Amino acid sequence: MAKRMTISVPDELYEQVRNSEDGINVSQICQKALAEALLEQEASKVYKRCGFEDGVKGLKDVDRKIARKIAFALSGDDPEFKDKSLYEKVSTLEFRFSSDFQESFHPKHKDLMDGVLILHDWVKYDSGYSAEDKKNMASWDYIEGWYQGISSAFIKELKTND
Repeated sequence: MAKRMTISVPDELYEQVRNSEDGINVSQICQKALAEALLEQEASKVYKRCGFEDGVKGLKDVDRKIARKIAFALSGDDPEFKDKSLYEKVSTLEFRFSSDFQESFHPKHKDLMDGVLILHDWVKYDSGYSAEDKKNMASWDYIEGWYQGISSAFIKELKTND
């Protein structure tokens, strides 16, 4: 059975929909948009989880100074990164470290970008994003997960050695 939801839209958009000559099925549009958003969210989790697992495994290949910098940046213990979002933290770290260590940093990145490796069908669906945009979004989720995996494994290693 269908359930009712209430959405809020700006006055101007409301007027445009109300005055539309072709009659817009708001319910159908909202259902499709919600389904796509949930699918995108699910795909993001899959790519981040894969990156996280690869980061945990990859800690052994990362220089300890770099691993420490990643861990302290993501935990917020580094004053330079304290008030930054995860995206800003990872972007900064990616700029600093990945060019010299691209393959060991996130080994699946190239295959994700090339579309050789697809971890979730969302990348194949026709939606508002181009295939290139979807590959970029998925690979970025993977990279963020990778940094979080490195950070988590490094902090766990520190606690184990204490």
